[in-house]
Amino acid sequence: GHCPLDPAQVVRVLATAAGRTGNPDILLAYANYALTVLGDGSLALRLAEDAVAADPANANRHYMLGQYRAAMGDLAGARESADAMRRLDPWG
Repeated sequence: GHCPLDPAQVVRVLATAAGRTGNPDILLAYANYALTVLGDGSLALRLAEDAVAADPANANRHYMLGQYRAAMGDLAGARESADAMRRLDPWG
């Protein structure tokens, strides 16, 4: 669908929410927006790393970090994330 907010407004909302709460779900939502809408893979990667740091025992956070690493061409880092994910959730 169409978002009535311009990208700068969305960034302000996401950055404010992420900064105030440190919530890993918000960090990953912002990372997704950064990569897919803004085309800023470096920002997306930093936000995904922050999400993992905020919730290191969550296998999905490692999965998402691996996806961003792979998107940025860091295949070794993506494998590292996949290994962490499998250690945390071997049946997932």
